[in-house]
Amino acid sequence: MQTATATEKQADIAPMDANMGSKESLADVLARADNMIKDGRFDEAEKTLVGGKQMVNGNVRTRAQYWTLLGDTRFRLNRAEDAFSCYKRAVSDDPSSERAWIGIGTYHLIHDELEKAEDIFSRVVKLSPNNGRGHLGLGNVELKRGSFDKALLHFSHAAAISPDHRPIIVGLVAAAVQSGKMMDAKSPIEKYLDIHPDDIEVRFHLAAILFSGNIMDRAREEAEKVLQVKPDHKGAKELISHITM
Repeated sequence: MQTATATEKQADIAPMDANMGSKESLADVLARADNMIKDGRFDEAEKTLVGGKQMVNGNVRTRAQYWTLLGDTRFRLNRAEDAFSCYKRAVSDDPSSERAWIGIGTYHLIHDELEKAEDIFSRVVKLSPNNGRGHLGLGNVELKRGSFDKALLHFSHAAAISPDHRPIIVGLVAAAVQSGKMMDAKSPIEKYLDIHPDDIEVRFHLAAILFSGNIMDRAREEAEKVLQVKPDHKGAKELISHITM
């Protein structure tokens, strides 16, 4: 196991978060931190986890969950090296911790270590075929390689598993555009918008895809929905102007 970083050593001696009640369990702390991460409150999540460090016990799965969540907060706070150390501690405690392996794969991905990233994401998908983030990782590997058709297949698979996950849709659109197969992104985007109807940028992507497929009435309809929320949206204005020409 890796030697703890200075930040992690501080975590060992940090006082309990003032917001934690004396009766709060470690499971409560982890659930609260996970919800903070989902809400984008990364500083608060890290503070909560650091404050609860002394509650971490000998249960390897719980310990791995703690280090994984701490890794997730630090990754999102642009502290990739600290996050990587946390993820490695997590998989050392519990080698089946898929979320931590996804973090490690993502670390390699952002450092352009594509073979290492591919190996990790492939292992995750092999062990858990319905892990949408594993397929997302493989899609991003192929996108970086310029293998757009392969990327599109992985993103499409990921979208079928996790239709509400925005990063999958972002990758899907990029791969569809680069491969010249924009209509392949239509159905997954529509399913995503059924869940997240207020995502204006994704709705604009749908309008552009419909325009590319010569489905002009719907393209106009979607562009007008964008403009209802954001009247100064340049792309939607230009798209409608092309339709009316």
